[in-house]
Amino acid sequence: MLVINGERRRMTYTERTTVAWLKSWRDIGGVAISGCYVDDRNDPSDATDGDIVLLTPQGCIVIEVKRILELVSGRVSCRANGPWSMPGVTGSPVHTRKGDLNPIDQVSDGTYNLKNLAASRGIDTFVVGLVLLFGQKGCTIEVRTAALPRGIEVLAAHESHLRNWLHRKAQRSTTWSAQQAHTLLTALNFAGGISLADLVAEGFPDIPLAGVVDPQQEGGSTKLGMMASPERAHNPFWFSIPPRVVDTTVAPVRIEHAPTPSLAVIYRRPPRRHGAQRLGAIGLIVILAATSMLFIRWHNETTSPPAVVDETTLSTTPTPTIPSPDAHPVVPSPDPTPAEAAIPISPPPARKYCYPFQIGC
Repeated sequence: MLVINGERRRMTYTERTTVAWLKSWRDIGGVAISGCYVDDRNDPSDATDGDIVLLTPQGCIVIEVKRILELVSGRVSCRANGPWSMPGVTGSPVHTRKGDLNPIDQVSDGTYNLKNLAASRGIDTFVVGLVLLFGQKGCTIEVRTAALPRGIEVLAAHESHLRNWLHRKAQRSTTWSAQQAHTLLTALNFAGGISLADLVAEGFPDIPLAGVVDPQQEGGSTKLGMMASPERAHNPFWFSIPPRVVDTTVAPVRIEHAPTPSLAVIYRRPPRRHGAQRLGAIGLIVILAATSMLFIRWHNETTSPPAVVDETTLSTTPTPTIPSPDAHPVVPSPDPTPAEAAIPISPPPARKYCYPFQIGC
């Protein structure tokens, strides 16, 4: 990694240690600027001081280096809202800029200002912030973070920790070219002594990315690389969301038909009748039959014909008659012979009625 301004005066011990680590790593490409001032986005006449600014093929990193004030070991609780705390330390365990709650405010200003400067040159690239915490000599510290802003991280200072963190960031895809990085270095007034060939050797693409136009051919007015949208121009943390890859292939659709229900489910057999129902029906039939028999017998007895009276056995008194003068004398009929008188006259037989289920009828 190339280091610019690495021997400047007024460098703290922690800053010199961090710059020495970066200079010794040959497997991490980029440019490190120590003591980089960036124009304030709200006040063009002012500038913010970044301890270290890294330009890598995957984007930019603003690093603020802090050291624990007390000679203690332990865990540092780092949160976005409110001061940081550490057991054994009264108040904030690290130096905090006047008017800030904690170092997150300071590193956030650096990322916003660098993002704004890049956007003013037509460059839209990733910008992240890192707070690197050192402990006192002979002390060991741990970092516990909670609810940090997107794009801001806090890391306990150790050579292996910082190196692994940078390797993870290097896994991102390349977002800008050597021409764009050189343009930003020029805006920061650190382009002297750095050529495009040096940037290419550090891993920056030699040719512009898709949609990039050389500003020298277009009068310096054309934006480079990923065109900065209005929303991204004011938000340096949009990069923390990895780009989405849209798969345009259409997967085959498998259509499964629901099985046809069996007839046994649609047509159910009626339930069987209970034995008590059969017995009840038989009893009802017997009662109706007996009632019919009794009704027919009663009807026969009330509607039978009257008995025939034998006229021969009745004695009647003859009525005297006065003979007419012109009438012939009436000759009385002879009396019946004893044989005829002995024959009785029998009445006609009575009509016989039958009822249902009568035997012998």
